[in-house]
Amino acid sequence: MITLDLNDAVLTSERVARRLRSIADYMKYAGPLMKSIERRMEEGNRKGVLAGLDKDGNPAPPLTYRPIGTPVKLTVAQRLGQRPNLRRGKYFGGKGASLMTTEYRRLDGPRLAPRYQFSRSITNFATGSYELDDTSWGAVGGWIEVVSKTGYHFLPVHFKGLPLGRNGPSKRYDLRGVRPADKELIAGDIYRWAKLIIRERWDNPSHEYLGDL
Repeated sequence: MITLDLNDAVLTSERVARRLRSIADYMKYAGPLMKSIERRMEEGNRKGVLAGLDKDGNPAPPLTYRPIGTPVKLTVAQRLGQRPNLRRGKYFGGKGASLMTTEYRRLDGPRLAPRYQFSRSITNFATGSYELDDTSWGAVGGWIEVVSKTGYHFLPVHFKGLPLGRNGPSKRYDLRGVRPADKELIAGDIYRWAKLIIRERWDNPSHEYLGDL
């Protein structure tokens, strides 16, 4: 799971932070910001997985077990009937979404995304946000119903580098986090939100000049 606390972003400017804190109950206006952060997390996960980058922006371990032979295009069934030009496949869960081993090994998508944007490491990544207390909110992201045909939750095996069946330990490839580039984007979103709230809500404009925020 991913957690972001807005208290960590008391922003890069103490002056902006001071003005923001002077607004009564300013965190009650953070709902739209949190939805923006959720979108950043979702898009960051999609781009990172397709680029083969882990949570720290490091390349995934090379694939050695696929593709076997000439890579094949995804069939309509493998896309679960979805249009091939979708940027992000629609959510699908449960054992019925799993590939047969013979299918899986012919596909050439990146690690944990053999079907590219239709893979469950992308389609089944969900986000949410909530108010932690009067001064902070949080946002979380995680993967829902990514299981094998036997119902086994296999993503944690790859995230932690645990033993994988008879093949020994898997190569650690941890996606559980916000990538550095996305953290920068989120920090920018928070800063712009703070300035907007100050302009809209600050009730003491004579105290400090706002024009250079």
